[in-house]
Amino acid sequence: MPKLSVELGLPGLKIGVSEINLTRGRKRAKRGVGPFLFIARQCGLALDTGCQKENGDKVIVWATHGQQQQFWSLWPTGYAGEFTIRAELGGLTLDATTDPHGDNRPVLWRYHGESQQRWRLLESPDGVGHFLQSVHSGKFLAMDSAGQNGWFPWFEADRDQNSWDKQWLVVRAYTNKNK
Repeated sequence: MPKLSVELGLPGLKIGVSEINLTRGRKRAKRGVGPFLFIARQCGLALDTGCQKENGDKVIVWATHGQQQQFWSLWPTGYAGEFTIRAELGGLTLDATTDPHGDNRPVLWRYHGESQQRWRLLESPDGVGHFLQSVHSGKFLAMDSAGQNGWFPWFEADRDQNSWDKQWLVVRAYTNKNK
């Protein structure tokens, strides 16, 4: 296996790393990180599959109850700062749909790795919430304070730093795997 040594020299500072193993091709993680709950900061409702398991089914928000239909895992995509979001129930991926201009809503779809299934998680100014941005459209997933059980989240183009309607709380879900 080839090895590489790197040294960076700046005035008054010398940093070096030796024997970096070079491999051919990166391997994608076999398991995502999670599960997480995505809770709309403005209304407190959680992103939910609605127990749907078919391609094209829309996701909803629902009162946070911590059941499997509200569990999501983050999977690496191979693109820096981007990941896919997969439902623990059914294994389908959160998909922004292919039309970035219409009044579209996110759906569930079998994983294919295209840009509509890649997301960026951007920290809010206060460090509490996160903006969930679709790589495909550049738009942000939103839910306002009037949100009710069964509503569909939507996309909005601008990221108002002070607005909570595009912020999501990403909360690690505790699951007892021994049950």
